[in-house]
Amino acid sequence: EALAPDGVREFAAVLVLGVTRHRDEIDTMVQEWSMNWSLERIGIIERNILRFAIYELLFLPDIPPNVTINEAVEVAKRYGTNEAPAFINGILERIKQEVDARGGDEPTALSGLSHSPSV
Repeated sequence: EALAPDGVREFAAVLVLGVTRHRDEIDTMVQEWSMNWSLERIGIIERNILRFAIYELLFLPDIPPNVTINEAVEVAKRYGTNEAPAFINGILERIKQEVDARGGDEPTALSGLSHSPSV
């Protein structure tokens, strides 16, 4: 039985617990920032990639936003549809810009982000 190294398992646990704790808020953001696509219309793989990446962008300030976005796009290339990488990149870049505009130096309350789909 091959297990992931302790650090990988610990990080995965942080992501899972964080996304679970903030899932409703994150899902609302996904719907708003995806130009009002319903969650059901977004594939489950893409939806979960977005959930984890949005959690990282908002609550894990030690991870550079570009690293989060690049990793999410790479996972989408491997496991998502052909359109997934561009779709995910577009949403995460918009959220990153909003976080940057607000200062990004402290964990951001999800409800405090407003979306601006004109980007």
